[in-house]
This record gives sequence, C-alpha cells and structure tokens, in this order.
Amino acid sequence: MAEFNLTAEPFLKGYHRQFDGVGLVEAVDLRIASFACPAGAPAQLEAQAKTGWGIELPAPGASSGSLSNQPLVLGMSPDQWFALFAGQNGYANDKLLSVLGATAYITDQTHNWVALKISGKLARTALERICPIDLDPNRFVPGTVARTLMEHLGCIIFAAGEDEYLLLSASSSANSFLHAVEQSIHNIL
Repeated sequence: MAEFNLTAEPFLKGYHRQFDGVGLVEAVDLRIASFACPAGAPAQLEAQAKTGWGIELPAPGASSGSLSNQPLVLGMSPDQWFALFAGQNGYANDKLLSVLGATAYITDQTHNWVALKISGKLARTALERICPIDLDPNRFVPGTVARTLMEHLGCIIFAAGEDEYLLLSASSSANSFLHAVEQSIHNIL
C-alpha cells in the first residue's frame, strides 16, 4: 500500500504585499474555533472562561484576551464567540475543550476561514470603500468586531489596533476576497 503525506497549505499561499501606505498579509498562523453556550448555562461557561483564561466573555461586537496571551475571544452574537489562537499546530477545539470542557458547544473553524491582516495609514480608507459599516476610529475602536459584507462576501472584521484590522472570510472564496481587498487598495492609491 502506498504511503501518502498530506501537507496543509495556506489558502492564498502565504500572500504578503506592501503597497504605498498599506500592508496586506495572509495570516497563516491562526487557529479558530467557535463556541456557544448551552441553553440556561451561561454562569458555568463564564466561570470556566474566567478560571481558565482570566477573562470575561465579551458582549457581541466586543473582544477580550489577546493572541499574545491566548486566546483572543470575539463576541459574535448573544451566547456565541470565536476563539483565536496563534500558532500553526494543533486544533483550536482541543485548546477550548481543555478549558471549557462540557460547558460549551465547540466547533473547530480553522479551515473554514481565510484571514487577512491589513494595516497602515491608508488601511481604513481602503476598507471604507468596500465595507458598509462605520469604521470611524472613534466608533470602531481597537477591540471592536463586526460581521458584515465586503463586495457581497461574508466577512468578520476585527479592529486589532490603530490602523490595523483582521479580516476573516470563507475559505471557499479566498481568492475572490483577496481580489476585492486588493482592488480597493489599488483604487485609493
């Protein structure tokens, strides 16, 4: 019997490009899992998160934690969150199970999303062309997260810092999403 070795490859082959005032990079070092609260059990889940990670679970549109101290937790909707972990090895759901156990419904999402990091003084300007939500830096402050559409593609946008955003979109349309963001950058230069 033949032996096969499978090697994971980034959806956009590790895309990395610097434009005048904007950097655009595929984030290949993220592990993502979603978790949800079983009906009627939010106190147990919140206690596990506080004990295991030392963080409060964020409200929808907010975040807590960080990639450097792991995990970064994004509030996606009432009783549903995304947890992001840095690193290329392992499964995010294993990291969640070790802390949350049976207090949450957990689904690994790592291979369902392509992640782009866009940064620089013109990053917000480029995103404003294709993103229908208000990205005013006084409203969409670092730590804010939202679900939206960009060029008819579903997207999650996270304000990672001043002039720095993490974009998540379906891996099945990774090239189309990259094209939309890249084209918007070209249109402002």
